[in-house]
Amino acid sequence: MAESHPYGVSHMELRAGTVGERKRLKALIPGEYGPRSLAIGRTENAYTAHEDWKSIVERYSRTSLTKPKDKLIALAGIAELTSKRIGDKLIYVAGMWEKYLASQLLWHVEPKYEDERFKYPQRRPDADDHDQWRAPTFSWAAVDAPQGIKCAETVHEDNLQISVQKIHVRPALNEDFKFGAIASDCYIDLKCSLLEVEIEKVLGPPNEVILDDGVERTVRYNWKVTGHDGRSIISNLYLDSPHDDFEKIQSNGGTFCIPAHKKPSGQLICLLVQLCEEGIPGRYCRIGVADVPAFWTGKTFLTATPAAETVVRLV
Repeated sequence: MAESHPYGVSHMELRAGTVGERKRLKALIPGEYGPRSLAIGRTENAYTAHEDWKSIVERYSRTSLTKPKDKLIALAGIAELTSKRIGDKLIYVAGMWEKYLASQLLWHVEPKYEDERFKYPQRRPDADDHDQWRAPTFSWAAVDAPQGIKCAETVHEDNLQISVQKIHVRPALNEDFKFGAIASDCYIDLKCSLLEVEIEKVLGPPNEVILDDGVERTVRYNWKVTGHDGRSIISNLYLDSPHDDFEKIQSNGGTFCIPAHKKPSGQLICLLVQLCEEGIPGRYCRIGVADVPAFWTGKTFLTATPAAETVVRLV
């Protein structure tokens, strides 16, 4: 920030502790508009391309579009260029890619901490307005988050506790162009384990800031596996859109945790899903990601609640 730019310098950014000129999205595509990648092996190139794509998505997710429903359409040109590096024959899945898709499902939205309070500005499009639909819930493109989304670590399925069994995605308009808008009937089938969980809202002490509707209080969300006592409550929870989802979570139930990636440190990353409103067995909507600390995974979290593998449909 500077005296002449109290809200920051728009064309500058902080990267690795150094202030530099903000790059355009296309400049993140090596060889086309930016520096060429040094990777030479086919496998290494594919992995590097995914890492570059994650940088693009994280930057792009912080932008504001005049028409949010065009979120995937506006990124179509860059996605088409990226496909040449990742693999022309691979399926483009609503802002993600067939290769390493299981690990890409673990993106998350961090709350915004401002004025000594946690805020959750991210929103979903109006569920009653079908014209605003743009992506299935398992895609980062399904949420508008001004603070941006965070992509997950790129991991091969062999090192995950989930695996993608089927992908059904089709273009909404031009059948020959797979990088634009997609039809609303797309889904993926995921082989995984399900643990039923409970999510609660925790209000902090009243803040001094008075709003039109009263006193605004700090809000956090906790969760635990159903049937465990209060000592098993875990606070590491990233809901995709609390404003839109929490009331449904509280009233409908049917909320589940899917253990997905146990890191070498013992930390466990889980998907959080909920049975769709239609009540159709096996159809789930993503509602967030949870982070289970290592000391929980070695105690009661999983060992006391064994779960059989099943196949769920994420829509």
